Amino acid sequence: MPPCRLVPIGISQALQHPLAESKTDIELASSVTRNAACLFDNQRACGRENKLGASTAAVNAIGASLQCFGGNGFIKVYGIFALYPFAWLFKTALINNEMVLNFIVKKVWACRVFINS
Repeated sequence: MPPCRLVPIGISQALQHPLAESKTDIELASSVTRNAACLFDNQRACGRENKLGASTAAVNAIGASLQCFGGNGFIKVYGIFALYPFAWLFKTALINNEMVLNFIVKKVWACRVFINS
């Protein structure tokens, strides 16, 4: 029987691409966060794009990690699944992402939002 060969988990493109996309999204969210902090320091409006981008990036990154690790992603030792509720909380609290999108459509794009009553 040949010896067991250790292969890095990220050797296949099926794992590399979702993780690389998540890394890119997190870097973009980090950049937007720094921009929002600068705007806040100068008493200018900020935050809506930051919250939307960061929460979406967090949920997608955790989802990609769970997909990469398979069933092991749910094991307490890895700590991946423990982050999932916090990411979803960030996506829905204080203001959920759909309300942020509504604000952007209404205020930034100056579109009228129709609400059926």
